[in-house]
Amino acid sequence: MIKKVALLLTLPMLFAFGSKHSTLDASHSKKDGEVVFQFKIKANDGMQLTHQAPWSVSFDQAKDLGLKVDEKGKFTSKSYDEKLPGFTVKAKPTAKSGTFNYKVKAFVCTLDKKRCYPQTHKGTINWKS
Repeated sequence: MIKKVALLLTLPMLFAFGSKHSTLDASHSKKDGEVVFQFKIKANDGMQLTHQAPWSVSFDQAKDLGLKVDEKGKFTSKSYDEKLPGFTVKAKPTAKSGTFNYKVKAFVCTLDKKRCYPQTHKGTINWKS
């Protein structure tokens, strides 16, 4: 009986937090000696972005990008651009190329705003300056 109750409680949470209600377009380009990384979020059909939540983007292994990183080499920004919508990060790398993992936290709601969902998009970028 306890296992059935635990399963019933777990399944709705899995669907609420596990489903992707948005997509991410991650890109990078070179401009004026900088590498510009852009992370653009798009809500799926029937959903809308909510800008009143703590959005963020973070990079692991970012020490060669010339960005302010913590002691583990992780860069984090909460400078969310509503007009994009998403993040633009300009870097002046100290290396000619590299790879890092990124994580973008975003938030979407149903059109009637009765349900909202956190979204996490992860990936890897291989860049060259």
